[in-house]
Amino acid sequence: MILQNQSDKEIRLDKFLASELEDYSRSYIQKIINAGGVSIDEIPVYKKAERVSPGTEVVVIIPEAVDTELQGEDIPLDIIFENDDLIAVNKQAGMVVHPALGHPTGTLVQAVLGYAPEIEGVGGVKRPGLVHRLDQDTSGVILLAKNDRTHQFLQDQFRERQVDKEYLTLVDGRPPT
Repeated sequence: MILQNQSDKEIRLDKFLASELEDYSRSYIQKIINAGGVSIDEIPVYKKAERVSPGTEVVVIIPEAVDTELQGEDIPLDIIFENDDLIAVNKQAGMVVHPALGHPTGTLVQAVLGYAPEIEGVGGVKRPGLVHRLDQDTSGVILLAKNDRTHQFLQDQFRERQVDKEYLTLVDGRPPT
């Protein structure tokens, strides 16, 4: 895939790719960079902070997708709210939100598919119903839409930063000096 920086400003490679490749997560883009799948003006690049100048050509080699059909799994869920349009789940720390490299099963999305198979295909087949994500080691509320209208509405709210988020950190002990 050949991309070109159409702006009149320099931009970091990872930010440029994230804006151009909206279907891919930043962590996936980072893996592509680390694997040598990105070149700027025909020179392989391995740093996400590399600068992309205006008019610069960026070539990205995206690995072939592995066809995986998501299956619902019988995994206990802590559902804190549900109606006809959405499900709010309290995600436990340690649970991966959606299948990814190294985590093909046992994810929150597969647990919700097991509980509510009607979300299959909502917002796409790779991450059905999923509106946003949390890191694997982070606990908190995850919203999943039950229909495409709600999915689009909630994604717009997150994208336009109209969702208030609160974070609480619990620390025990002292970091090594």
